[in-house]
Amino acid sequence: MLNNLKEIEKLCEKKEYLKAEKQLKTIKKKITTANELYDYYKLYGICEFEKGKYKNAIKCFLLCLRIHEENCLESSRIDTLHELSISYFRLYEITAKNNYLIDSIEYCKKAVNEGIMYSIVEKHSGFMTYFLESSEKYLLMLCQLGTLYQTIGDYDNAIKILEITKVSCQRFRLWRILGTVYDELGNIYQLINKPELAGYYYVKSINAKKIINNDIGIEISLRNHLLCMMRNQSIINNKENIRLQNILKDECI
Repeated sequence: MLNNLKEIEKLCEKKEYLKAEKQLKTIKKKITTANELYDYYKLYGICEFEKGKYKNAIKCFLLCLRIHEENCLESSRIDTLHELSISYFRLYEITAKNNYLIDSIEYCKKAVNEGIMYSIVEKHSGFMTYFLESSEKYLLMLCQLGTLYQTIGDYDNAIKILEITKVSCQRFRLWRILGTVYDELGNIYQLINKPELAGYYYVKSINAKKIINNDIGIEISLRNHLLCMMRNQSIINNKENIRLQNILKDECI
């Protein structure tokens, strides 16, 4: 059974969700352990999420947590907590209901905090960053948490979290996440009326994305930068904008 679940997990990694779901339906009666049942519902939840059935996905992920708690499983719950956070955020985007946003933040925090048990911890400015082979996973969660704080208008905490994520991404050369972090910082600085910094971070994002040939991401950042400059044409030749553009010429990504 374990091998079957591993094969289905590989199908999900390849984004072959219909095949994965079809196989999941054939093995449920063969499951004999709590660990297998946990993995089963986690994979089923992922398939439901990819079909846009976010409420069904949430039911699966919540069931995973219940199975984990009732059977005192030793496996990590981090992925499931993260999937719950993303699922609730998708519902918030569709419905604009704040309770979904609150749930998304709650589960994202739990996912980040649970990482303490499975990684080396470094304290920085009152937040936690995590370093191990799984560092990319935790940094993605931190980036998501920053984005969630931005959504509720808590820009100070959003910037703090994203700055911490930025430093760690630079250290580990995680260019994909770094590009996203720069985009989010650019968005925040636009929202708080600091267009010079917004433009600065959009250019940083473009430079990070060029390293990994992320053409679609580059196009998004270019569009954001162009819109920022068009809306704030008065800053193009001001001292702060020129200073930041000069920094970009010599600064590391």
